[in-house]
Amino acid sequence: MTQKIGVEELLHLIPESKLHEFAVSTEVDHSVKKLKGHVLFKLLLYSVIKSDRVSSRVIEAFFNSRSFQFLADMPLQSKTRHSSISDRLAHVEVSFFEKIYEYVVSELGRKYVAHSAQGQKIKRFDSTIVSLSSRLLHVGMSNDSRTGSSKRDNGRKQVKFTVGFDGLLPHQVDCYLEQNYLNENLALSETILNQRAPYEGITVFDRGLRGRKTFVLLCEENVKFVTRLDERLRYETIEVLSTVFPQTETLDIQQDLKVYLFTTNTKVKQPFRLIIATNRNTGKILYFLTNIFECTALEITEIYRKRWDIEVFFRFLKQEMNFSHLISRNENGIKVMFYLTMIASMLILVYRHVNELPGYKIVKLQFVNELEFSLIKDIVTLCGGDPQKLDYPIRR
Repeated sequence: MTQKIGVEELLHLIPESKLHEFAVSTEVDHSVKKLKGHVLFKLLLYSVIKSDRVSSRVIEAFFNSRSFQFLADMPLQSKTRHSSISDRLAHVEVSFFEKIYEYVVSELGRKYVAHSAQGQKIKRFDSTIVSLSSRLLHVGMSNDSRTGSSKRDNGRKQVKFTVGFDGLLPHQVDCYLEQNYLNENLALSETILNQRAPYEGITVFDRGLRGRKTFVLLCEENVKFVTRLDERLRYETIEVLSTVFPQTETLDIQQDLKVYLFTTNTKVKQPFRLIIATNRNTGKILYFLTNIFECTALEITEIYRKRWDIEVFFRFLKQEMNFSHLISRNENGIKVMFYLTMIASMLILVYRHVNELPGYKIVKLQFVNELEFSLIKDIVTLCGGDPQKLDYPIRR
């Protein structure tokens, strides 16, 4: 298989001119003499990609390395300390990194398209939590029973990251630290509606978003959605839509209904489609809810199955991208590293997708190896050598 895209080409996706433009518009370098915005961005991106366990001391070591200084076109023997990096993360302008993230999403989304279903883009939404002892993390949500947020007091603080994932790119991301966003219904609905065009494609989410009034709001905003409900739902049948269903290897579809749902005591006067099926392996009854009536019942269940892709994406973030570890423990630094991790993950996922590579761990390792080989070639060129000789077998 011939490689279709290289690491160097992906990194050139973020040109110096754009970093300068965003630095000016956000004033990220105001009153800053060292660790300018563009240098900090390159340093953090390099660290996240290169290391499986990033910390401020690891970032310091990368900054002081000649390989990074060569990559970032910095003066020889530039030095910084981990305390300076931590302080810069705590105060740097977050919007600078947010603009870079949005630019990368736009550029990659324009060039590379994830696989669709029924001719429409499928957008999976879910949240993941990173928690830390409240003695170390003073911001974030609490599961303390004294706040009424949970029956158990585990003495930990939580940060919620809610993501919209199209199968290739995390196209919408939000970081929530306020206590009320412990309510997944609030976090998911806000992130879904914060999209640039929430009415485009089909939005898929799990049972964390289950508010009946929120479902109505999504309909009013023309958001097409597919989700699952638990077995405790109450509904009133308006119409039986179909009685004949093709079966799948895992599902027996039993009913396809047009229904009204109920809140605690009130009927919600917005028609929805309810598909009831049985899992052949477990015997469990599954309830699929949607406001899409033009697809078949089987197509709706297949669309929902694609929600699993975001779980795989979260696993990739936590296992390969150091996402389960908070490098910074203040709100500013947490959000900066969130954007950096999303940018790094997009570069690796596009590299994997375009080059048709399997897995994630080996793909990241291959990405890093190619980055290092590209640096070696540049250094050979700088020293007056022939970098093309590196592509041939070594003769001793």
